[in-house]
Amino acid sequence: MADNRRRRTLLVLVEPDGAARTHQFRISYRALQIAGVAVVVSVLMVVGLVLLLARTYPAYLDSGQLTVENDSLRVAFGRMSYIDAELRELRATNRQLLELVGVEPQVIDSLTKYDPVLDKVPASWQLSQPNLSPYQGLVSRGFRGGAEGARHPGIDVAGPEGSLVVASGGGVVSSAGWDDVYGNFVLLDHGDDVQSFYGHNRDLLVAAGDSVVVGQPIGRLGSTGESSAPHLHFEIRVAGEPVDPGEFVKEYQLQSPERTH
Repeated sequence: MADNRRRRTLLVLVEPDGAARTHQFRISYRALQIAGVAVVVSVLMVVGLVLLLARTYPAYLDSGQLTVENDSLRVAFGRMSYIDAELRELRATNRQLLELVGVEPQVIDSLTKYDPVLDKVPASWQLSQPNLSPYQGLVSRGFRGGAEGARHPGIDVAGPEGSLVVASGGGVVSSAGWDDVYGNFVLLDHGDDVQSFYGHNRDLLVAAGDSVVVGQPIGRLGSTGESSAPHLHFEIRVAGEPVDPGEFVKEYQLQSPERTH
């Protein structure tokens, strides 16, 4: 039985430079298989991210298409935020699996090493992008493009009246006031042709011209305008055109019940 157990494990010797003693530990082949699968999945996700950026970046360098490609990069950054978060979660899961099967910490560190993509993006630019959910509630209606009569340019998030609505990203209040359809609304300008819109608020906590930071309360959830129940209507616009908020806010991408409704 002992011989079978030894055949199912791998003995690893570690001799640090200048150290007098040698460290040794055993790794089961099952642990290596799990680690191998985890590494392959991580590599595939990173390759997918690189391909996404490679498809966008060369066009960005073309001065004749700078404006159009800049808008595409805003959307790509939203997707990149989601992928980066997924890679972080995968890395944490990999560590837990490897610890459970008894792999040494040094080996775990080498197998789960990950260079976060977003760490290379200036923090000030990240904080200005609308990546935070303005209200953590149930998405009752998703984004829908298409013809004017059938489209829904944002998402609806249901919740108790009076709940705080916060800025999805840092920026300047472009306008705030009353709209016959969306009631009390706030429109934030995040720079680089990216805006976020918050409608049906019971009341507003900011005014046009105010500077806000990500997570700052800007209103209270309500049912003003054309609304049958308390909810937040949330939009993200790139160059004036509505895009799916799930492309920027991971929580909404995972939760939205009707990405095409």
